[in-house]
Amino acid sequence: MQAASHGRSERLTGSFGYRGVTPLVVAILLTVVIVAFTLMGLIFLTGFSSGFRTTGNTGLSSTITSHIYSTDAGVDFQNHVANFSVTLVNTVSAPQVGDVELTVANRTVNSISFVLGAGQASYITISQRLNQSGIWTVKVVSNGVKVNAYSFNVVPSTDEADYAITQWQSQNFYRYLLMICFFLSVVAFGVSMASLARPPKVVRV
Repeated sequence: MQAASHGRSERLTGSFGYRGVTPLVVAILLTVVIVAFTLMGLIFLTGFSSGFRTTGNTGLSSTITSHIYSTDAGVDFQNHVANFSVTLVNTVSAPQVGDVELTVANRTVNSISFVLGAGQASYITISQRLNQSGIWTVKVVSNGVKVNAYSFNVVPSTDEADYAITQWQSQNFYRYLLMICFFLSVVAFGVSMASLARPPKVVRV
């Protein structure tokens, strides 16, 4: 009689459990979430390149559009002629005075001044031969404050530019792949939390 009662007790004790995924699977899913968040943080810290920049700081709305060898990867090569279009709009009543500058290695190679009254707009173009490798920057400076900037890398030859573009494309692919992993990890996190929130189910034999 005691043996039968003991066996029944074991069956009842062993019948307690969580519905859905096991705690081990939950732990794995949560680990995936942590790793994904870490990777996404690194991605956003790295940032994306683009040939288009816009801002409206200090009452001056400015848009910089670059026409270089690769605006996506932000790459050009030495002795190539690059063109830049800058649109400026004064959005406040006070006048805006400043310059559109093109610099390399902290040296200004081209500069165009502008004066805008209330509500006025201006369209400035810069055409420049890139006679030096390194980081070039187009920036809008108004009333002594830098309100917008776009930087890109100039390499010695087209071969190096093509290689840099290939590297950027590869990195971009992995960025998108990690974004998909991030989305899946969020789904996994939701499933695991929902599973943990369910009360244990008792199955009586």
